Amino acid sequence: MKSVTEVSSIFVTLLMSTLPVVAESTVNVLDDGDSLFFNGAYSLVIGRRARTYFDLYNYPTANALGSIVSFWPTDGTERSAIMAGSPVVRIDGRLYHPVYSSVEVEDAAGIEEPLVVRAEASFDGGSPGRQGRIRTTYALRPSVGLVEVSSTLRNSGDETLKGLVYSLHYAGDQFYPYETDPYSQLHFELTPRPDHYVGWVDRNRFEEGEPVAVDLAPGESYEIRYALVAERDSETVLRRIFSSLGIAAEPVVIRFQDLPAGLFEVVVRDITRDFVVFRNFLDDPSPLRLMLPPGQYSVIGNLVPAVVRTELSVVAVAAAECTLVSPPRGRVRVAVKDENGAPLPGKVTFIGLGDTPSPYFRPHDPVREGRSWEEVKNSVHPAFSELEVELPVGHYLVSASRGPEYSAQQVEVEVAGGGLQKLDFELERVVETAGLLAVDPHMHTLRSDGTVNERERVLSLVGEGVEVAVASDHFFRADYTPQIEALRLVDYLKAIPGSEISIRNPHDYEYTLDFNLYPLGPDEGGWKAPETLSEEVAPIFEATRQRYPDALIQLNHPRNSSWDYFNSYQLDPETAATARENFWTGFDVLEILNGPSPLFNNNAVTIKDWLNLLSRGFFYPAVGSSDAHQIDTEEPGYSRTYVYVADQDIAEVEIVEVIAALREGRSFVTNGPIVEVTANDRFLPGDSLSAPGGDVELLIEVRTAPWVTADEARVFVNGVVERVLTMDGAPGAMQSLQERVHLELDRDAFVLVEVVGHESLYPVVQANTLSPGQPSGAVTPYALTNPVFVDVDGNGRFDPPLPKLIRALSGDS
Repeated sequence: MKSVTEVSSIFVTLLMSTLPVVAESTVNVLDDGDSLFFNGAYSLVIGRRARTYFDLYNYPTANALGSIVSFWPTDGTERSAIMAGSPVVRIDGRLYHPVYSSVEVEDAAGIEEPLVVRAEASFDGGSPGRQGRIRTTYALRPSVGLVEVSSTLRNSGDETLKGLVYSLHYAGDQFYPYETDPYSQLHFELTPRPDHYVGWVDRNRFEEGEPVAVDLAPGESYEIRYALVAERDSETVLRRIFSSLGIAAEPVVIRFQDLPAGLFEVVVRDITRDFVVFRNFLDDPSPLRLMLPPGQYSVIGNLVPAVVRTELSVVAVAAAECTLVSPPRGRVRVAVKDENGAPLPGKVTFIGLGDTPSPYFRPHDPVREGRSWEEVKNSVHPAFSELEVELPVGHYLVSASRGPEYSAQQVEVEVAGGGLQKLDFELERVVETAGLLAVDPHMHTLRSDGTVNERERVLSLVGEGVEVAVASDHFFRADYTPQIEALRLVDYLKAIPGSEISIRNPHDYEYTLDFNLYPLGPDEGGWKAPETLSEEVAPIFEATRQRYPDALIQLNHPRNSSWDYFNSYQLDPETAATARENFWTGFDVLEILNGPSPLFNNNAVTIKDWLNLLSRGFFYPAVGSSDAHQIDTEEPGYSRTYVYVADQDIAEVEIVEVIAALREGRSFVTNGPIVEVTANDRFLPGDSLSAPGGDVELLIEVRTAPWVTADEARVFVNGVVERVLTMDGAPGAMQSLQERVHLELDRDAFVLVEVVGHESLYPVVQANTLSPGQPSGAVTPYALTNPVFVDVDGNGRFDPPLPKLIRALSGDS
């Protein structure tokens, strides 16, 4: 195995063999004080003033002082925006981001010598014995798109730094989605820009995909090495990257035939190991030239809207090529109308049948915008007019819908080249929801980690029949109202400005939880990310309550990941009897459905937690939300929360009334079935009633659209199923249940109703399908009401069946 020095020498030799005529390097000071270096063909900018880099969630990480903030071919028009070289130290599970204190430029000794920049910083581990000195060197080679980067951390304290992990930070607008398992030495990131690529190559040792930890005695030093590469074309940048890592790679040519003008995407996937090896959006139909290691690959062209695939075999010491042929296209004009023939906002989804792939409609450009990739895009959202859609010739299932209150319609269509077909869909309002409003209280856009802009988000919400939407991008106060007004949809959708807040541990920046905060006024931006770095959640929550006394605190997906709140604070999943010390119970509402069903994001565990907490007297009204980051396969409104609000004129709905209904639990959550419960003919979910004799009569009503097939309605008393009501009706037919259930209670109780079904909601809801057109694993119907509380013993309050106590775990638990 070659040493790092040997690999570095090979890398430099390979690069020098391709060098153009050298040119003298120059240094200039930019208006903002940064230093611009020019080596004859490439420009490099080093930050000369301190400023913090914030990640996608607006958390502070690296600092621009002494870091590379841009590197690009000078003949290009697009200056890259990156952050490379800021020190990152991890020791004893704690993360440090030292900031360089000095930056010096060393003039090149000769015209063929590199221009060298050195940056120095101090590492303070919190005690006199845990100190270090850091020196990072950037060497810009003449006339070549290469910066050799080395950094040394010397232990200047008198304690051994055990388990030290030292690295340099890199962040580009988009990360090249390589995985580390297939090749132990394959550690790099590639940032595609509109007219060039920037690659960051990690040339250090890894074990099981993680950087090697070392023990550094006093006086000892540890050196790490990287390379930053910039090139106009993908072939050259990949050749240099693979060569630097000692990986054999062969030239590959991907050609395009009959490709129309406009943006398209190429994705190359390693078939054997099932991971992406190249991905970029392009607008040039010239052959795409790559370098790939030997193997079997699938080449996918998202040719907008055509999706074409071919296979490619790359063997040693041989060139490989393939051709992506764009099929002929036809046109379809779609319109969605109501039963009276009036235009109706809705969703139209196109799903390929047989050998016809589902289409991929034009996404936003993630390369130019530097935001997340949109994986699936096979729906459109007509508002009040006909919409013409171009489709590759083929066989399609076309589905029109408008959420669970409306019928859905599907037709099979054969699209022929050159022709225009007209598809008129008639959707009927089939489920009555007088006195109810459909709310989705959690979603995202390009403002944070979503993949759609606010205009698309508004159209998709209205197309799914959502009536109130909480804008909840991370640490950003969003308000969809301007888009709603611009699209003339004020009678269909009301926006509530809000923000999703994340609490992170200040030591290692690991998450503790996410929560939504809404509504936010025009002068209220929510928290900034640095303000929520905290070892415990309670201080942040308490400060939130003081700072935003009228806003709802919605605890999001508490069991989704290991770091989510109920997991990180070790809430007992069996009975909620115990939790880690300082478990805070003051939030307002609990997201029990994050996504379209209990099978998503550990929602089933959260529902059990919710029942356990109710049994202990902790009432957090349940909400269901989509947490949609995109549109297709993460459809907004699945799930949703229906709230009891009398005024059905959306434009006149008062946000304060919606917030009050959510806070009081006058609501139910659903992905389709409409379920209402009335106790003793007047009490709704969230209410408390007195029943001294224990006699309670429930009126249970369930209504579904024909595409939503429910099987059972289950009555829960104190968290246990007391009665099961069977619903009749064949799939594809409307269902309704109206039944009175008499309960004889011998103690105080909370009563609620759950509705379940086993027939798929596909194709209206594509979430969890293997791919569009593959309904395996699709979502099934589900709904759950908030509880009605019954006082049986006559003391004027609901007494829970279990003590209202969550004991703190001992320190060694």
